[in-house]
Amino acid sequence: MPRAKDYNEAWNLLFEQLDILEKIHSEGTFLITAKTINEVYEARLMAKFDTIESLPAIFRKNNLNINALKNGEYVIFFDENWGSFSRLSDRGGMEPIAFTAGAITRLDTLTYSPKMSESAALDFAHHCGLLAHHFKERELVLTTRGRFYSHPFELHLGGANTPLQVKGVQVEVDAGMEGTEQFILIEAKSSTRKTFNIRQLYYPLQHFRSVTDKTIRTVLICFSNGVYHFTEFQFSSRYFEYRIVDECSYEIKLPPEPGAQLGLDMTTASVLRDKVPVPQANDLNKVLDTLAFLSVQAANKHDIAAHFEFDERQGDYYANAVCFLQLARKEGTLFTPTPLGHQLIGITDRQLRNEQLAKAILATPFFGDLMTTFQQQGNDLREEQVMERLKEEGLSGNTLTRRATSVRAWIKWLRSNGYFNTGLFS
Repeated sequence: MPRAKDYNEAWNLLFEQLDILEKIHSEGTFLITAKTINEVYEARLMAKFDTIESLPAIFRKNNLNINALKNGEYVIFFDENWGSFSRLSDRGGMEPIAFTAGAITRLDTLTYSPKMSESAALDFAHHCGLLAHHFKERELVLTTRGRFYSHPFELHLGGANTPLQVKGVQVEVDAGMEGTEQFILIEAKSSTRKTFNIRQLYYPLQHFRSVTDKTIRTVLICFSNGVYHFTEFQFSSRYFEYRIVDECSYEIKLPPEPGAQLGLDMTTASVLRDKVPVPQANDLNKVLDTLAFLSVQAANKHDIAAHFEFDERQGDYYANAVCFLQLARKEGTLFTPTPLGHQLIGITDRQLRNEQLAKAILATPFFGDLMTTFQQQGNDLREEQVMERLKEEGLSGNTLTRRATSVRAWIKWLRSNGYFNTGLFS
């Protein structure tokens, strides 16, 4: 079988050569080994998809998913209505609960910042008392983290299908926290997600059910723009039968840092502005999360897409949104922060960071023009004026419509920070 250039092409080759779709329709599932997958592409990159958006095109087209059964063997199955993916709430407009950090407020080797990695964000939440507070435990102890091989369990995929036997599958836990009467399994993500593959919590849950008699709670924690978003799941024995039992968001409040954090000078950015198209990226928190990711390492659109578990087009969209704001630049295929970008993402206070992001948005010619029109018309701005300004950028057809959706989302965000106080796009 020929080697493929990417996982989409590789799965297309396998489906064609092995008649996978026909066999799923006739038998309900299809078993495939890592050895077979490795003939066309690296198996470890072909069988782990944590969001609907990251699935191969042929899987999305035919409502399919893939899970591991044992080390080196997988099952491809029909995933009706994407039942194995939870749709997550949009937390962008939710004001987080303020949590005042406990005794440990300043750590030299672990600094609270929007640039924290998933593991660092979890560690900080633990050390400052947020996790104990949320889970109502006087003391939580980190007892497990990392990869291990699961104990045997049955995988009920629904319908009349015979349960599949899972044994010795490699699973990964971002944190397992044990209290007096409960054990908390945590999956952590940098930035929010639209969808979440429940496998990431379901497989560890089945393993630990044979390890402890304590109540096991399964929680997804997304760390985005300095805010912790908690989503707690409750699972039954059948894979698709689960529900979200709790959602909330927290912002950790720390004492002010020594020395005031001054506002950033946007003058240079507005004068030396690179020509970047009006972006197609609706979530400004994710724009900041993208900047945080780039501040740790230069990355291309493929790296960004892999990190945030969406498709490569979105990786390009969000990187270009950061460039549009002059917070990053593209050099070859790599995106790197500008000095202004490094300064902005280094602001630890969320409100101040958002204020500076708003100023960066309004420093762009496009949004600056809209704000000027808004002020000249007595704090009024009509949607047709926004559309006309987009046409001046050379946009038309579907591209114009998609960009307009992002502009609406950005104006709503600016309104939440005290700009554009109008009914436009409400």
